[in-house]
Amino acid sequence: MADDSDIQWRTVQHLARDLMLAKGDENGPSRGRAVFLVGAGCSVSAGIPAARGVSRLVALHLAQAYLGEIPNGADDEERSDEALRRLVAAGHVEKNRAFADDGKPQWGELYQYFFAEHLKSPNQQRELIYGLIEKSKGKLNWAHACLGELVAQRFVNTVLTTNFDQLVLTGIFRTGIIPVVADGFSALNRIVAEPLVPQLIHLHGSMNTYAMRNDPRTLAEPMHDHRPVTMLNGVLQRANLLVVVGYAGGEEGLMKLLLQASSSLEQLVIYWISYEDDAARLTGDCRKLLAGENKFAIAGGEADRFFGDLMQELGIGQPGWVADPIGELFNHRVELVAPESVSEAAILIESYREKIEAAMVGAPPPEEPRQKAARLRAAGEYGQARAALGEVDPAADPGAARIHALNALSLFEDDATANRAMLDTAISEFEALIAATSGREQTENVLSLLDALFDLSEAGGEGDDAEALERIVATASEWLGKLGSTDWTGRGRLLFYRAQAHHRRAESNNDDVNDMRRAAEDYRAALEALEQAPDRTVSTIEVREGLAAALQVLGASDQDNDQDAREAVQLFREVAEHPRRDATQPEDEAGLHFNLAGALIALMQRVDAEEAQRLGSDARDALLRAERAYVRAGDSDKVAEVRQRLEDLPPQA
Repeated sequence: MADDSDIQWRTVQHLARDLMLAKGDENGPSRGRAVFLVGAGCSVSAGIPAARGVSRLVALHLAQAYLGEIPNGADDEERSDEALRRLVAAGHVEKNRAFADDGKPQWGELYQYFFAEHLKSPNQQRELIYGLIEKSKGKLNWAHACLGELVAQRFVNTVLTTNFDQLVLTGIFRTGIIPVVADGFSALNRIVAEPLVPQLIHLHGSMNTYAMRNDPRTLAEPMHDHRPVTMLNGVLQRANLLVVVGYAGGEEGLMKLLLQASSSLEQLVIYWISYEDDAARLTGDCRKLLAGENKFAIAGGEADRFFGDLMQELGIGQPGWVADPIGELFNHRVELVAPESVSEAAILIESYREKIEAAMVGAPPPEEPRQKAARLRAAGEYGQARAALGEVDPAADPGAARIHALNALSLFEDDATANRAMLDTAISEFEALIAATSGREQTENVLSLLDALFDLSEAGGEGDDAEALERIVATASEWLGKLGSTDWTGRGRLLFYRAQAHHRRAESNNDDVNDMRRAAEDYRAALEALEQAPDRTVSTIEVREGLAAALQVLGASDQDNDQDAREAVQLFREVAEHPRRDATQPEDEAGLHFNLAGALIALMQRVDAEEAQRLGSDARDALLRAERAYVRAGDSDKVAEVRQRLEDLPPQA
């Protein structure tokens, strides 16, 4: 398996540039040269659960079938946890399948087990799938609406999906396009390498033909069937890039297909959109795929956010049919043809067209300021978006007021010198929003305020640094006391902000040990909370890097105990092996390895000669990696510093 440090992290901006180069000519036959592969993660916000959620529903179903009742509980999570415990106690589910060593349910792993061992019948599976679809009936999430627009604007010619739902089809159909659909291996003869009409391929079948692949034989089936192999190689051979989003890479058959295609098309550009930026959470096959040439990972977060960011980078902002629904109807009004033999139908169709035309030429409802501001912000026009709103009362319209404040913060972050006043404005507006909101909305405004206060601490004004850090500590502490005990995401983020504030304050006071110890405690607590959070918007790798730096300082302050120093080395190793998403430039990569080398060198001073030799060898490797990255970045001063450190290392035995 390739070393995780070989994974190249990129940003949505990099992907947007490659998509622009892949776009087809609007006046030509090309539908573009990008292919998207979407998985279950793209459908979650539309109410269709991913594997873990499906497993919970199956546990409830099995409890009803085998035990005659569904356990009581406050919510589905509590009920499904109890159902699983009872199924194990009654001998219906193997304990080692159900629970990990720490006693937590293995919902992700149970997905294949449940379908392979319990719901084996295609009819049972189809019934469950229909039930899931029925619950989300009529919903189309932002991810699929944006994907449909990318297809309509000729960026994407083919969409592959592992999903059973119809969301990709709906997203494309809303743009006025009906794609060619292949809903299983038997329909792959419809697919061509350079389509004149967009293509949608359901790799496991659609909701009507969905085929579970759980046992070793069916998991390997795609590799031994020439149809998917031929299809995928043909489509990708004519593509500029493949974008994988919402897919975890856990299916053996499909991943082997992707690895084989990547092997035969070595320079094919692949972007793997990861939910977060921790390479340790990628599957082994995924890491193998990303080790090749022109293979990149992007930490895009949840699918709706990723597609929103991508639409902003492309300057599109929103799907055309969302921006102008009447205009879309007007463009398609003539597609309904009146029959000659049914006179009343002709009248009804004529009336239909007249109504659309009247709506088109009549006075459409004016665009409200909040709508205009949202449209402009989605396209990255922060100044115009802020101007569109004018003054906003957060109590009367907290949604618009939040956009107003976020635009002020974005303007400052785009140009801190020219827009310094915008930072103070953003802070004041977030404070007003906190007072005017409640629940999750209020928590998000608190977190946005902390973001702004960190910007203030770095703005360079006299006294800003110390005062802002004090406010961060006080605000985070206050709201930690108000959060619900199960809001792991909010708790983890607040603890991370407070840890960073303690850390920065310690550094400004000559590495004050007390503040550094508080930072380390908060980093640990943040890690614990974020590991339990269903939606980690802060990477645990980023938290580990902070903890490693704090422990390195604490280790240096206590010469009689090397535990902190050893843990710092271990954490820095993890960080260097699994780079963060913002470590996409050579100097960022260099910094990761330079920090690791520093921790190794510090530990060398406190161990015996044999261990010091091993640590010295590792430090040399880390410094050489840092040197190469600084050379690529063109930073001659850092290159000289690294080379001096290399010279200061004791000679290798």
